[in-house]
Amino acid sequence: MRFLVKRILLQNFRGEREPQTDDYPNDRWRLSDLTKQTSADERPNSAFNMVDPKTGISYSYNPNRVLAVSRDTFQDYYDKGKIVFPDDYDFLNISIPAYRVFESEDKQKAIKKCGSEDAMKAVSTLLPKEVGMSEDGNKDIVSLFGGKIFSFPKPQSLIKYFINIINDKQSLILDFFAGSGTTAQAVMELNEEDGGNRQFICVQMPEALEENSEAYKSGYKTIADITKARIIAM
Repeated sequence: MRFLVKRILLQNFRGEREPQTDDYPNDRWRLSDLTKQTSADERPNSAFNMVDPKTGISYSYNPNRVLAVSRDTFQDYYDKGKIVFPDDYDFLNISIPAYRVFESEDKQKAIKKCGSEDAMKAVSTLLPKEVGMSEDGNKDIVSLFGGKIFSFPKPQSLIKYFINIINDKQSLILDFFAGSGTTAQAVMELNEEDGGNRQFICVQMPEALEENSEAYKSGYKTIADITKARIIAM
């Protein structure tokens, strides 16, 4: 059995997806800090005012946190599209130059770190509406058990979304706080949908339920009992 370490690369562009602009139609990108935590005394060659070649506007450097590029390397970085100025795009909300990181670069770094191209899929921190909300998790529980026997369950559609990010239909998914067993249901449903052979391990301590809880009255003594019941029901 091949074990997969689940690594999810979360990319963030001011809370939105990476833009795909006309000048780089085949590669999305995000912005990153163009300064370093070094002073002008430590890196004098990086202590210079950066001038936008298009507008001629000069941006002053911070003597306590100088630029990540030097006078000698600025032009090369700029020619490669790695430096973005505030006036380059109408949608930008920045006041100083920034460093452009292409999605392809992020992917290559992730592949190098994980050792497998299949182990990584770049995604945005902005989740799609299809992943559902808390009330959807409640509906999942009610449909399986006939009542709300578990508080704040995650919607299985959300877990399916995260599992699908792994991009490996043979992966082994570990949930060490299994709760109501949402992960187990998500794995089984996803396998049924795309013909995958994913496996799961669900770990849940036999935490006792309150005797006045709906779950206890329904015959479940511990949270682990609910976990097992959901797996069996699927």
